[in-house]
Amino acid sequence: MRKRTVRFGLNFIIAAVFIVILGTFYHSVIADLFHFLPTDEERFVFLSFFIGGIMGGFGAFVVAAGFLLGSSQDEGPRIRLLPNIIILCAVALIFFMLFASSLHTTTTPELRPGETITI
Repeated sequence: MRKRTVRFGLNFIIAAVFIVILGTFYHSVIADLFHFLPTDEERFVFLSFFIGGIMGGFGAFVVAAGFLLGSSQDEGPRIRLLPNIIILCAVALIFFMLFASSLHTTTTPELRPGETITI
């Protein structure tokens, strides 16, 4: 196992999950921050899913390649994978917590007296 290659792939997977979190749950905040139009906000969400998927797939491929390759003698200083695994688990936990909280919150608009809803 080549730890440097596995760590590189784990970094890609961490970045991919972070990008998907931004695109899924914080797209309106980012759109307000950068003054996006509604079409630009939709494009941002699409691109965050696309780029996150590409980076996650590449990261998984690199991790698998790192596990399959034999260890090299010139690894250099000792490489630790535990911090990257902990960060990946934390980012995945944050994603699932945000997902679960989004299922429990309602987004129904509050109506003032005399207002109607147009469907």
